[in-house]
Amino acid sequence: MNEAFQFMSQLQNQKVPVLLVDDSADDRMLFKLAMGQSQSLSLVAELEDGDEAICYLKGEGIYADRAKYPLPDLMLLDLKMPRVSGYEVLTWFKHHGPRTVTVIILSGSTAREDVSKAMSLGADFYQMKPKNTEDRVAMLRAVEAYLLRRREGARC
Repeated sequence: MNEAFQFMSQLQNQKVPVLLVDDSADDRMLFKLAMGQSQSLSLVAELEDGDEAICYLKGEGIYADRAKYPLPDLMLLDLKMPRVSGYEVLTWFKHHGPRTVTVIILSGSTAREDVSKAMSLGADFYQMKPKNTEDRVAMLRAVEAYLLRRREGARC
């Protein structure tokens, strides 16, 4: 059995909880479709803005029940949202967020200042929002492989 197949097999046996935060209902729907093709990613919640994301991560209000709303291993976060932006979530997260969560920014912006600011605030990756389901699936597969390598490295 080759090494890549073994990694994917191990990852498939461990569902990765994912928190999706995006104000666009269309983008959330497209990511849910892409995640439906993943054997290892499990959407635990989809939220519309950064205020909800912070409440979820804190376990406050309706999100207090961790059996129903578990902490994610992966947060897919849009930057430009109403009320509380992705930047504000990253700022809060940098000081108070669980260190075990991988944060991937999904944005329609390729502006250098957006990328720099997001990365300086602690994002693990910055990704232009893929335009179609196939590209989203490919992106999620790359994320799965990264998370597996990260888990394997933590075991050493």
